Amino acid sequence: MPKSYLKFYQIAGLFFLSFIIFIFVSPIGFFLWILALLSILIIFRKKNISFQETNKNNKDLAISPVSGVINAVLDGVNHPLFGVDLIQVRISCFPPYEFGLYGPSSGEVQVAQKSAKGLNIGMVNLNSKIIGIEIIPVPNFVPPTYWISAGDKVSASARIGHLQWAGKIYLFLPAGSDVFVKKGQKLYGGETAIASL
Repeated sequence: MPKSYLKFYQIAGLFFLSFIIFIFVSPIGFFLWILALLSILIIFRKKNISFQETNKNNKDLAISPVSGVINAVLDGVNHPLFGVDLIQVRISCFPPYEFGLYGPSSGEVQVAQKSAKGLNIGMVNLNSKIIGIEIIPVPNFVPPTYWISAGDKVSASARIGHLQWAGKIYLFLPAGSDVFVKKGQKLYGGETAIASL
């Protein structure tokens, strides 16, 4: 589904303005304003870029599993499920970002289980490289929803779950991966290339 380039608060402001027009102007003016608003959203919607689509088919590419901002990229990190000496990409996901959870690469799910902190998803890509996702939701909020289990086949950028609210996402990549992102960079779930494995 295409996403708008306009920020969430801009869209909310346009709808609020629509409501004001409806209250103080005639219903015909309201109808015309809504028609203009929908036209603007269609014109400025985000379109898929063929270069990104080509990259999604690359077996060695890791795609961002969520929309958010990079907090840190760390080397030599160990994880009890995903292995040792890994590269960890820390991502913060918060409003107004979309809270979908996407497959970081094409492959098979090895583990999808809840933990004391949140949720762990581990998969092996088509080149037998392990990619892990640890999701730590905001405390006292609804936990993340996921629609996959061990043994499922996942395509890169396929929707595999949903974060009910903001949280932290740790992406674990094999040692030696070439990471393209840096601290402070914005990511778009299912679109932004994070690393070459």
